[in-house]
Amino acid sequence: MHLSCLLGYNIKTFIKLGYRDDRRIGKSVDLLLKPCRFDGGYLCDMHEKRAGRKQPKSCIRGLVKTLEAFAELGPEYWDHPSCAKLVAYFLDRNGIYKRSDRSQPVNKDVRILSFPFLWNSGLLQILLSLGWMGHGKDERLQSARDLLESKKGDDGKYPLDWTPTQCPWNIGKRGTQNKWVTFYAYLAKKHRG
Repeated sequence: MHLSCLLGYNIKTFIKLGYRDDRRIGKSVDLLLKPCRFDGGYLCDMHEKRAGRKQPKSCIRGLVKTLEAFAELGPEYWDHPSCAKLVAYFLDRNGIYKRSDRSQPVNKDVRILSFPFLWNSGLLQILLSLGWMGHGKDERLQSARDLLESKKGDDGKYPLDWTPTQCPWNIGKRGTQNKWVTFYAYLAKKHRG
């Protein structure tokens, strides 16, 4: 079974842990590179095959995890048609908005600053991944960058909007300035150029 969010998340994680050349990761990457769906995205098999429904749209959470995996894989994958379609998927939506209404976020996750990066599809994950891949200066991301800047406090730090209630690490308190979120916000800005 193909679970796009888990596939992307696992590829990214195992590469960070030093398993980039493991044949099992190679098989997972091959699956990631298979042709995208009709809308340029990814969706878990269990949602794709539901009988009696019109073809569902891609899942933003799976898309973000896949985008993160491609960013981690490096430049040799960024020109691959599947990666190019995925990048276009985000850029055509100004990063975080619905294609049909670019004033409406695709879901509530994309407007928040969260840590650690888990199953959700946060603003930092999108801007950081696109920035790593060389799209940080793209003018279509300006409203997403403006949203990030609007969250910055007077002290130059960024708040933690969300963290899991049962997080195994003490990340910080929701609604307060946070060193981890601030680090990743500045890293995203650095990769913007």
